Amino acid sequence: MNLPESFIRTIQDLYGDPGRTWIKNLPVLIRDCELRWSITILPAYALSYNYVAPAVHIDGTPLVFKAGFPNPELSSEMEALRIYNGHGACRLLAADTARGVLLLERVQPGVLLAALEDDRAATSIAAALMRQLWRPVPAGKAFPTVQHWAAGLQKLRIFYKGGTGPFPRRLVEQLKTSSKTCW
Repeated sequence: MNLPESFIRTIQDLYGDPGRTWIKNLPVLIRDCELRWSITILPAYALSYNYVAPAVHIDGTPLVFKAGFPNPELSSEMEALRIYNGHGACRLLAADTARGVLLLERVQPGVLLAALEDDRAATSIAAALMRQLWRPVPAGKAFPTVQHWAAGLQKLRIFYKGGTGPFPRRLVEQLKTSSKTCW
């Protein structure tokens, strides 16, 4: 398996020896998931924190395979996708929380909102999607807030000695000022 050095370095930087072991075992994990879910996993997309690749089910259904070092953020993502159940987000078709793998409905992107010249139209589309996604947090579920997630950016800066690691600098600067609480 030919993984980008930047991906390997990110996983090793974040998770140390367990990250190195996860990278080493990734080919076996991928093969196990192919057999378990009757899928073929194609070459990966650009990688940062997770191994994400298009996949195809034996019946021809296009899918997306995602594997990440098991962590609370990835588990929260799985749970949120279960709750959304395809309403405003891709559908989670299968998951293994302990192994950090997800099998997702493949959705085709449209036009980026940032590419729209009409700011009102872009804002309206974003607001409609937010309304579709919003729902109360189910009893017994705990999700990180945006405020909590943004606070992690301070650790990111420290970890990368003032840099932003695999995140675009512009995105980190925008999120750093976020203080809203939502999930």
